[in-house]
Amino acid sequence: ELSAKYPNFRFHLTMTRANKSEWSGRHGRITSEWVRQEVGDPEECASFICGPGPFVATMETVCQELQLPDARVHAEKW
Repeated sequence: ELSAKYPNFRFHLTMTRANKSEWSGRHGRITSEWVRQEVGDPEECASFICGPGPFVATMETVCQELQLPDARVHAEKW
């Protein structure tokens, strides 16, 4: 498990189109407000973003809203 090897590692899930009767976790898109709520101080974190181009572009916008340094944002579009 990553959190055992890396104590500062956190993995948060949200689903935008999940069936509420099958998924009891968070529903909705990732926003800068949600990141601040879950992470606390995102400026101290590294962000790794991977996915389809439109998703990555949206997440890059969220990172800009959070004023994350470019050196801490790593993205891969496919």
